[in-house]
Amino acid sequence: MTELSKRQFEQGNLVVTVRRIYDDHITPEQPDTRNYKGCTDEDIERYIQEDQDRYEEFYRDEWYYVGIVVQVSIAVDHMMPVIAESSVWGIESDSNEGYFAELEKDGIKEALHRVELLKGALNET
Repeated sequence: MTELSKRQFEQGNLVVTVRRIYDDHITPEQPDTRNYKGCTDEDIERYIQEDQDRYEEFYRDEWYYVGIVVQVSIAVDHMMPVIAESSVWGIESDSNEGYFAELEKDGIKEALHRVELLKGALNET
């Protein structure tokens, strides 16, 4: 996997790392007419062509799939172990930046929630 971008920030004693990663393990599916139930024949024909065009653009390397990985680490004795992680995959690379930002925000929230769950579990022992 190839890292496309990386940013880090601190939140209290935690370090949050957000990466965008090239996802070479997924390819788009061939267009499927079962997705168009209830549409007119004219719309179905148009949708099939749009899907086919998109499928072909992928194989011309005009876009690719991306994953977003969020890791939360904490400094412990000069080490930075990852204590929580979240990820989402299968994002089209030409999605708008607002969509990426929303997914990253959700991933950060999820990873930090997992840190809180871990803290709660440790306090119970």
